[in-house]
Amino acid sequence: MRIIFLGTPEFALPSLQKLLSSHHKILAVVTQKDKETNRKGEIVFPPVKSLALKHGLKVLQYDNISNEGVCALKQLDADIMITVAYGQILSQELLNLTKYGTINVHSSLLPKYRGASPMQAALLNGDDETGVSIMQTVLEMDAGDILNVEKMSISNKTTLKDVHDILSDLGATALLKTLDEIEDGTVKRLAQDETKATHTKKINKQDGIINWARPAKEILRQINAMNPWPGAFTFLNGKIIKILNADVIDPRNFKSALDLHLYNDGTCFVFPHNICIKTGDGILGVSCVQLEGKKPLTALEIFNGGLIKSETTLG
Repeated sequence: MRIIFLGTPEFALPSLQKLLSSHHKILAVVTQKDKETNRKGEIVFPPVKSLALKHGLKVLQYDNISNEGVCALKQLDADIMITVAYGQILSQELLNLTKYGTINVHSSLLPKYRGASPMQAALLNGDDETGVSIMQTVLEMDAGDILNVEKMSISNKTTLKDVHDILSDLGATALLKTLDEIEDGTVKRLAQDETKATHTKKINKQDGIINWARPAKEILRQINAMNPWPGAFTFLNGKIIKILNADVIDPRNFKSALDLHLYNDGTCFVFPHNICIKTGDGILGVSCVQLEGKKPLTALEIFNGGLIKSETTLG
């Protein structure tokens, strides 16, 4: 099929790479505008643009694709448009531009977690699985028919980076399968159950702030969901300290004579290989942290360096 590919970040790269290796033809790649770095003033291309240029593909960039891109994209005479984390809402005119319309690679098991942060939502809510859905794009956000689904398991060690990397690959595989099924007329369409739809908001830096009054298991989910960005963080002597790796500690393994009820939430205690932190319910064992402006450190390095002492309170 003749394809217009719309995508911007690293999540879209496996899908574009798979298309390049397939029998389908990419007529053009549409991506968000280049960005200027704050430090050196250098222009940084979106990852999708860099890959497209490497393979000699036509690249189009618009401030507002629905206002600026209709004529140019229509002239390409494509069979289908594909969006993978493109970053702009498409008008109905754009959705109707090609024979097979537009399909999207969405990183959740729709109708659960529509919107901006489906991968983080699955981790924050403690789901035991998530996945990627290939859907027919309609004007209402993430509400179109589901064409294909791929799933992955989640454990208490799974981070946002893990989910991102796995789903980007699963999405690419499901996308190629869907294109072939559309092409040979065997694709199956499943309407979404609107009564089961949930929505997610855009994640910002403030979502990384840890509230030590929450249960340890919920804080662990937050740590995993915010890794690598914005990072789950707390404060030590007025400076940010990111929690990079942690686990919930079984209280039966906490061999201390201390009465934890006498201490504030966020208080640290010595425990082998971990910084143990009292929470609103349970104990969080932190094994790797990163102080503001410093490299990541293990709990042992933190204690040996005297950066955190027993009974230090974070937050």
